Amino acid sequence: MTFAVCKRVGNELCVHADSPLPADVIAKFEANFRQSSILAGLLETVILHPHACLSTAGRTVETTEFLKHYFAGEPADWDTPRVLRALFDIHMTSRKTCEFILCESIRRVPRVFVIKGGSIEKDVPNAWIGSPRAFTTFQTAYDMAETPDIWEKLRASFRAVAEEDERAKGGHLHIEVFLDHRGTGYRNDAVFSMNVRSASA
Repeated sequence: MTFAVCKRVGNELCVHADSPLPADVIAKFEANFRQSSILAGLLETVILHPHACLSTAGRTVETTEFLKHYFAGEPADWDTPRVLRALFDIHMTSRKTCEFILCESIRRVPRVFVIKGGSIEKDVPNAWIGSPRAFTTFQTAYDMAETPDIWEKLRASFRAVAEEDERAKGGHLHIEVFLDHRGTGYRNDAVFSMNVRSASA
């Protein structure tokens, strides 16, 4: 099961993604986990450059090929329309089994694009891709959460997804990407930052 959810509130944005790690994968790659490349197919969300991040759900082969092509060139060659076209082509040629959330930040203002179900949704406040069952678990936990802090509600609700997944015993990586308005030193800039932790942490 793969699942990612994104929420934008004003100029704040956060993405949570779940990367299940079956026991056989852990056994095979344990020695390399700490130095794993983002192209290893384990992370469902990657930062393309400081102002863009990509979440994916579904088959990984086509997405990995896209990432190799993207990082082999210059980020300046990949404006948002070109990235969206490339991802939409993957979505359609995979018979809609590859889904994407693309987030960007321009002068502190985040934008969210969703590619699933044969279409591209632009500038949405909320998005999810991947397992419908995981989304149901997430939404139920979110609706029942008592904390008024929206970002903590997101975090706690996402933990509920990993706890319910049958493969949790194999391990999960919980990826959290947020828009950092303080780390650049520039008044009109914000960049994406990532935390990767065990989903049980």
